[in-house]
Amino acid sequence: MATDTTARCRTTTTTTTTIAPTRYVGPISHLYGEVWWTALPEVPLPPDIVKRFDGKAIAIVGYEVDQVRKGAGPNGEDVSVPINMAYNHHHDAFIVGKGSRMEKVPYDPLDVTISPMARADPHFMNIPVEHTPSPRGLPTSAHLAAGNGGEYRKSYHGFASPVAYVVDSPVSYHVLPMQVGARARAHARLCACLCACE
Repeated sequence: MATDTTARCRTTTTTTTTIAPTRYVGPISHLYGEVWWTALPEVPLPPDIVKRFDGKAIAIVGYEVDQVRKGAGPNGEDVSVPINMAYNHHHDAFIVGKGSRMEKVPYDPLDVTISPMARADPHFMNIPVEHTPSPRGLPTSAHLAAGNGGEYRKSYHGFASPVAYVVDSPVSYHVLPMQVGARARAHARLCACLCACE
């Protein structure tokens, strides 16, 4: 018996107003004791946000993440996955502008300067690589990383003014979660997700 879950991400961005779109990524599928540690497919940002910030910078002043079974509630609402069932050890989320793209970049496995948290693949790192610099001199991608496992879920991660992640002309996000099947489920496969935050 499979259980489908999806991650929900609410982010807050600021220009002259604050917006908080909810986006879903996944699914991730694993059994008890299995570890999922691989990049999820690219998730485009909502078209209205891409259009609004084309040729401009978005300032991300906070974000919130949850891991859910999408539409699994009695009235079709999302239901949070218990932390003792699907544990998110950490994740990397990248906001990518039109001047960058995600690439698998080779690295030397013996290089001790490469963090163990970045070694999902033993030979490549999934990172944004800039191909066209911003004409405004701004970053064309941002890295939102979260550790300490699932305890971060449903807690707003806000930055004190004037701090923000700034990305020129944002178009998509990518997530690389490390997810652990944390509860024995008799022959049940849990399909779980972690969101990428825009």
